[in-house]
Amino acid sequence: MVVDPGGFTDIGVKKGSRNAIGIGGQPPTSQKKFVITSWSKKLVRPKELVEKVFSLYKEWRVRRCNVETFAGQYYILQHFRDERERQKLNINLWELEKDVGADAKDTRIQGLIEPAANGDIYLHESLRKSNLTSEWVSHPVGITNDELDCLAWLN
Repeated sequence: MVVDPGGFTDIGVKKGSRNAIGIGGQPPTSQKKFVITSWSKKLVRPKELVEKVFSLYKEWRVRRCNVETFAGQYYILQHFRDERERQKLNINLWELEKDVGADAKDTRIQGLIEPAANGDIYLHESLRKSNLTSEWVSHPVGITNDELDCLAWLN
């Protein structure tokens, strides 16, 4: 699982990124990547993201939760740790490596081109008409790319 806490703001605000979550995996001896679900939404409170992450953790029984902590996002990791302790769950929380280079997000997303062209990325059939596929087909001129970025972190 990859979590991109995009920030929290009043729902009426049009600008600003959404919070996003991607769940997928890759067998150890394969180049194939399997994406089973993807989600994004603009949220007002961090608690909403924490609830969504733990709900998906329980639903899909993920082994590891990778959290992007770039800039002001670090504090959300503590919210996840507190909830893990409160629920007495054994969810492995990892901080993703900080990628502060120029156009880091776009560079990660561009890294999907080769595996996609080689047929190494498989999306669950429920993702056929999803925000993820909309972002993918409209990239790089699309309005959002939050779920695509989570997919890129899975790459």
